[in-house]
Amino acid sequence: MPRRKFLSDAELDRITEATRRAELRTSAEIITVIATRAGAYTGHVLLAAAVVLFLFSAAYLTFIKPIGSFLKQFLWAFDTSHALWTLVIVQAAVFLLTYAALSTWPGLKRLIISKKDQIAKVHSRAGSEFFGHHVAETAGESGVLIYIALFERRVELLVDSGIAAVVPRETWKDVVEDIIRGVKKRTLVDVLCGQIERIGEVLSKNFPRKERDINELPDRPVLE
Repeated sequence: MPRRKFLSDAELDRITEATRRAELRTSAEIITVIATRAGAYTGHVLLAAAVVLFLFSAAYLTFIKPIGSFLKQFLWAFDTSHALWTLVIVQAAVFLLTYAALSTWPGLKRLIISKKDQIAKVHSRAGSEFFGHHVAETAGESGVLIYIALFERRVELLVDSGIAAVVPRETWKDVVEDIIRGVKKRTLVDVLCGQIERIGEVLSKNFPRKERDINELPDRPVLE
């Protein structure tokens, strides 16, 4: 499935420039990954579609006689056996339509996935991205990953051990919460640019920029 480009080139340039400016103040490396979603949640969608199918089937079988009587007014020689065959056809349609609706509309899909499952999926995916983009391999153990999952409306900020040793974890709480608000209010780019520069300012105290500093991680956001 092709990736949907949910940020314009101009917006990506703004985030890139904010990252560049932040890294002018610190030797730390900042990388941003923005994903449409952390997981596909196919199992959740299939289960929900199966539940809808079960409820529909139960209701259909409960009222099969009046349904048969109603349809007999329009279809010649319609009897109970035909009603059962009709059920099979309609069951397939109900399942497919429910699956398609849940897969297409994020707001509807979000209703069937618990917050606990969303948090776990985002956390797991952020960890994979941290190592996948080699954030743990920067000089001075000073890599920072900002992972943003748009569907889940969640943000994970992961730092390498060098930063974790000197900067309290609570320092990043406001940063994460502000970016989440940006996702929800559709002001992500504005908020993200400001918070990236804020990260650079915080890290400049313990990780000042060095001469001949090498840019080890891409400044341009990674879209997934």
